[in-house]
Amino acid sequence: MIDLLTNKNDIEIKNTINKELGFLKFNSSHKGTVYLCETIYEIYLQKNINVKLNTNIYPIIAKEHNTTVTNIKIAIFRAILNSYYDCEEEKLSTYIDKKIVDKPTTLEIIRAILKHIE
Repeated sequence: MIDLLTNKNDIEIKNTINKELGFLKFNSSHKGTVYLCETIYEIYLQKNINVKLNTNIYPIIAKEHNTTVTNIKIAIFRAILNSYYDCEEEKLSTYIDKKIVDKPTTLEIIRAILKHIE
């Protein structure tokens, strides 16, 4: 019974993350968006925003998808770049809580989404 509740809660959390990504104009069909969602979810589970993505999170995602850490990183970079171009500047600035001058970093996106789902 507890496993069913945990799985339901996991699905709800992932759905919430995906809604936030959609709000920021991330395309859910892009691999980078899928990887970013899973990255945010892993950090959410670990409850440690200061985790090292390249050594602690990306290897988990890469193993699940039978790919490399580099491919994960590049796909997420591209997804963020596409979102940056597709999302209105004011909306993105308000969401991230800072003036957008350049493309937000992966950690800026992750922190902002975690802040909004807590």
